[in-house]
Amino acid sequence: MIRRMMVTGFACSKRPWLTLVPSDDPTTILTLADVLSQSERADLRTMAKVVDHFMDQFPCDHLIAHDLGVTTVTLAILARRKRGRPLPQLLTLFNGAFSGFDVFRAPHPIKAQFTSWQGISKILKQNGAVADPQLEELLPQVKRLYRQVIAASVAEKLSRQPVRPVALPIKVQIIEGIDDPFIPQLCMDRLQELYAGSTRLNSYVGHFPYTHYPEKIANLLREFEAKQL
Repeated sequence: MIRRMMVTGFACSKRPWLTLVPSDDPTTILTLADVLSQSERADLRTMAKVVDHFMDQFPCDHLIAHDLGVTTVTLAILARRKRGRPLPQLLTLFNGAFSGFDVFRAPHPIKAQFTSWQGISKILKQNGAVADPQLEELLPQVKRLYRQVIAASVAEKLSRQPVRPVALPIKVQIIEGIDDPFIPQLCMDRLQELYAGSTRLNSYVGHFPYTHYPEKIANLLREFEAKQL
């Protein structure tokens, strides 16, 4: 029996992610709404502490992250490594960012500041996702969070700091969606540099891995587990 944890991003509900995992294995899914509702403020590092807490509450063998979940999971893993806390054996990252995010190439954090929930829901539907209704009341926090993303993007662009690879006792695969309107490819390049020794696959189109061929992604997750555990 394999224990999984999925940490999703904006603005997925739990249901579509369940299509990627066998129903008989225990899977904990943390949506952005779950993490934000447990956070004292809409701040990436504060949210990472929430993810860290859930990793203690629900230990997993395979940690899976997407979108903003990639950011909070990476922050949580680095903090746990520093404190000597247990880490998952496997890590799967879908399209998301830890560095290399350019708001001038992917301006949705800026556009979100001026977009209603109905407008955001429409954009998500056009890209194959159904918006999590729990996020509607949390939209002010989401907009504050995106303002932090904007500031971090501009600061990184000015500093031009190189990526420093991390050595972790974790097997990592990056499953990349091509032609993503929200995450620039540079972010995926940087993730591969950060997680030294990771395997990278181009296996779906767009931003959301469950949109077109969820059975294909489900097979990749199971194959990864079968080879490594």
